[in-house]
Amino acid sequence: MTLGLFTFVLNALMVLLAAAIVPGFNVSGFWWALLFSLILSLFVYFLGEMTEPPERTVRYIRYGGEVRKEKDVN
Repeated sequence: MTLGLFTFVLNALMVLLAAAIVPGFNVSGFWWALLFSLILSLFVYFLGEMTEPPERTVRYIRYGGEVRKEKDVN
């Protein structure tokens, strides 16, 4: 099992822990918690992509005596 898949398992266990602690929040079992973990991870990923500024990296490159600023969008 790779670390990425194991992260989903850990997230599912955290969802089950939250269901045990928070009143009114119920999860039927591990597989539903794993599905919820996957959906939550996708939601957080897309939310992060939408709120991230478009310019992530700025490079300064020296050409002779002049310094140029290049924008690199990853």
